[in-house]
Amino acid sequence: MKELTLKISEGLNITFFQGDSEEEHFLISNKELARVLDIKKPMVRTIKHRNQDKIFEGEDWTQTRIPTEQGFQQATLWTRNGAIKISQIVNSPQSKRVKKWLEQYRFVQDTEQVPIPKDIVMDLYHTLLKSNDLEPEIRQEFLEHLDKLRKFF
Repeated sequence: MKELTLKISEGLNITFFQGDSEEEHFLISNKELARVLDIKKPMVRTIKHRNQDKIFEGEDWTQTRIPTEQGFQQATLWTRNGAIKISQIVNSPQSKRVKKWLEQYRFVQDTEQVPIPKDIVMDLYHTLLKSNDLEPEIRQEFLEHLDKLRKFF
């Protein structure tokens, strides 16, 4: 499992663990989830406790040991779906941005593993369709690459 830091929006990054399979492609700590949602860490635990009928161990979160500067420590890690549920319950402007990013994040195996935000791909696609500034061959090549990306959505 490796640790990744990616940009959610201007001035807001997210750090999470990424494994080698679809099942473990996104795991985020309580501490990091609280930080990106701009809430206190105990609030994540409170939300988990108060919503036991909607948030499930093994599906939305798991307990595991993770490496820290002080050695290995027990931690709660949230899956992508669990982090989306917490973001939805928090329901702040920041949590809505985080939720949108989480919903658009895609795991891509055996390639550079980066999220491909749908809105950016679609914006590029429409800009290229309207643009006459590029040479036709280059414009066509860009459109073909963007068509490949659109298939992820």
